Amino acid sequence: MFLIATAGHIDHGKTALIRALTGTETDRLPQEKARGISIDLGFAYWTDVAGTVGFVDVPGHERFIPTMLSGAGAADFALLIVAADDGIMPQTLEHLDILDLLGIRQGVVALTKSDLANPERIALLDREITRTLAGTALAGSPILPVSAATGAGIDALARLLRQAATRPRPDREAGLGFRLAIDKAFTVPGAGTVVSGAIRDGAVAVGDELTLAPSGETVRVRGLQAAGRQVPRAVAGDRCAINLRGVALDQVRRGDWLLAPGHLCASHRLTVDLRISDAVANGIRHNSQMHLHIGTTDMPCRVLLHGRSTLPVGESGVAHLVTARPVCAVAGDAFVLRDAAARQTLAGGRVVDPLAPHRRRRDDDPEPLWAALRRPDPGAGFRDFLARPGTEVDAGAFAWRRNLAQPRIETLLSDAHVVRCGPGGRLALSVRTAEQAEAAMIAGLDSFHAAQPALAGRPVAAVLADLPFRLSREVRRTILQRLREQGRLAVRGNFVHRPDHAPPVPPGSEAQWQRILAAAAVLGRSSFGLRELADASRIPEATIAEQLFEHRGRMEIWRISATRHMLDSALREIAANASALSGQSKAGFDVARLRDRTGLGRNLLIEVLEFFDRTGIALRRGDRRRIVADLDAAFQRAALAEAGLPRKLFFERPRSRRKRPGGHASR
Repeated sequence: MFLIATAGHIDHGKTALIRALTGTETDRLPQEKARGISIDLGFAYWTDVAGTVGFVDVPGHERFIPTMLSGAGAADFALLIVAADDGIMPQTLEHLDILDLLGIRQGVVALTKSDLANPERIALLDREITRTLAGTALAGSPILPVSAATGAGIDALARLLRQAATRPRPDREAGLGFRLAIDKAFTVPGAGTVVSGAIRDGAVAVGDELTLAPSGETVRVRGLQAAGRQVPRAVAGDRCAINLRGVALDQVRRGDWLLAPGHLCASHRLTVDLRISDAVANGIRHNSQMHLHIGTTDMPCRVLLHGRSTLPVGESGVAHLVTARPVCAVAGDAFVLRDAAARQTLAGGRVVDPLAPHRRRRDDDPEPLWAALRRPDPGAGFRDFLARPGTEVDAGAFAWRRNLAQPRIETLLSDAHVVRCGPGGRLALSVRTAEQAEAAMIAGLDSFHAAQPALAGRPVAAVLADLPFRLSREVRRTILQRLREQGRLAVRGNFVHRPDHAPPVPPGSEAQWQRILAAAAVLGRSSFGLRELADASRIPEATIAEQLFEHRGRMEIWRISATRHMLDSALREIAANASALSGQSKAGFDVARLRDRTGLGRNLLIEVLEFFDRTGIALRRGDRRRIVADLDAAFQRAALAEAGLPRKLFFERPRSRRKRPGGHASR
């Protein structure tokens, strides 16, 4: 459907012109008929041309600018109305300004009521309108005198509109998720809740499951109407009415969105390209309060200018909009800003990043991402962004920002020839960046072996950190795994080494260590000291202490206190039980609950929990604790810390007890 929106001052004949073109009366409300002015959006259709043409008749009164914006935002073509007897009026100029800020670049000016003006008046208005359009998106648009009363010029205008409807338009259906901005919600007896609006992207069919945003409710399409007819399917550009199952009328309002499942990306913060209107007297200052009009909604927002304190009249710049309610926008969506009192149109532009973070790291440069999101072709933008050295791309977030359906993003990833990382392969890395990261890891490991030939390997965390650029943990782990699969490095416990690295091993030390591990396994779930290990393994305490030092940080036997140790499997079993308790209550767990769950003694559990506190495996608040979400990462951090413990700690002995006066023992 080719969508044409009217614009112009009140009482300039917009509704009468649509009636003359289509035979449809778009003013249907009783108060509209009584007052003789349009209050709400009206709709009419041509169905006698290839591809339906839809008309959105908008109100012209200044009080109904939000309604006008709801109707004009999705239009392909503008029908600007100027009455020949009145000429250009205040709302003519504001509506023209809005069309310009929305970026509607196709249109025609209908000089209505031409039967009330002489030829000299018509010629004068033609020149004045041409000057007014200069410098706007509608500059050079044709100007046609028409009269709804006499029919003069109506056929010529109809031919021009039909011709415009046949021009090629961007394909907003292929590969994009369905989006519809709701401009009306009502009930139909026997059918239930019905919403209407223009489909911005994608397609919808009877039986489809959709998401109502920003609430997140799941609804199902019971029926579809387009141009007043029942249809099985509607596509981008169509204005349609959708009968919904699963939602009550009081749960829907103008400004809500219907989205394809999985495309709910509501955000309170948008990065935008902002242009100040030439029609305002002053520019915009940083942290100004305004009204944001986007889709079919309007809401209060704060405007935070990027890198400047003021944006002057007629200039453009990057800004961040912080909204009062969640906004379901995608990159490229048009918007308009009006003053806080909603009396004057001030600025407008396009969304650049609909998922702008609250704050960035100091070394993050957002410009490359913004440049990628501005590219008309998402594939080209994705490849440009990915080509930057050391850059990883979250394909899921990029798809949300550009509203790409899953098959489209899969094609995009395949065409870019990326290394996929993280859960589900959602993180993408260029092959060049992956190779640079691999080379950095190998070089760092070779340098470590050269400097510390006697050590069996380097801690995993140190290897992952040894990169020339910042990458996420998921990506760094994928790089490490690729090197393992290639046979270029090996991992044992928490240490990484080159496959051919063989540190000198004292005779019998490995056999001794295996005897110590076997003795620790016999001791089971409890903690133990050097004496208990010595008795169970028949190895001298001094030798055991030496072995524990050599194998520190390998996540086999842990030093949980100055004199007590514990087998890795036993320690992880306690951590898993504690983690399960953490998930049962937001307040966390206490020692008694963990004792009841594990059956272990209170003293042992206090010893273990204090170790968890020190190493960051547990977060303590009062007498309650919570276990961190990623246990594997927490244990690796603890192993890295243990690997750095000084030698003397592994040879500590319990302090001797001495008697206080009165016979009480003290440490």
